[in-house]
Amino acid sequence: MASKSGILLETHSQPLMETIAKPSITVSFQIDIDLEFDSFKGKTPEEFAQNVEDDAIDALIELRPEVLGVFTTINNVETHGC
Repeated sequence: MASKSGILLETHSQPLMETIAKPSITVSFQIDIDLEFDSFKGKTPEEFAQNVEDDAIDALIELRPEVLGVFTTINNVETHGC
């Protein structure tokens, strides 16, 4: 115990648990997906693209349990005949 200004301070010392870093890799790739789009379902092409992106992330995490994280960017949303 240590004393500072008449107040007893109790100190505890415990060994720190060392965490062992697991080896990992980062894989980067681009996927272009052509999808049917119904503009009358109440979503903009950008909102629809965001939903598809979210679904793709969920599918990857569900399909591959070793996935530690998914980081995505929508680069372009291009409409055809809408």
